[in-house]
Parts: sequence; structure tokens; C-alpha cells
Amino acid sequence: MAHDTLTPQQQKVFDAVKRGGVHSSIGIAGDIGISPNSASRAARQLTRAGLLQARGRERWSAAQTDRMEMKDG
Repeated sequence: MAHDTLTPQQQKVFDAVKRGGVHSSIGIAGDIGISPNSASRAARQLTRAGLLQARGRERWSAAQTDRMEMKDG
């Protein structure tokens, strides 16, 4: 999954998590104004794509990879 194929919701979740640290689905949801279930679903999809890493149950961090680089424009 490339950044240009992320849904708007996946992009918001990715942006919230890549700021650093480990984030729960409840924390992500509160930060970007979506339900915890939606945050969890998007984070699982991003984890399968290799953009996030699972850090326990319902917790994620940004994957340590150059795939995180965003395209400008």
C-alpha cells in the first residue's frame, strides 16, 4: 500500500502515529475525531501494509522504514 493509495482516514491515523511514541486506538481516535473501532481498523490495515508496527493489543507505533517518507505535492 503506497501513501497515494491510503484512504483519508488511514492517512489521518498514519499521520497521528508517525509523530512518535506508541499510540492506543482510543488515543488515536481522540486525536483525530473518529471512533476507536475505526482507528483500530485503519491501524491494522496500515500494519499489514508495513507502515505501522503493532506494540501489544490495540497499540501501534510507526514502522522503522524508509517507506514512511511522504511525497510532497
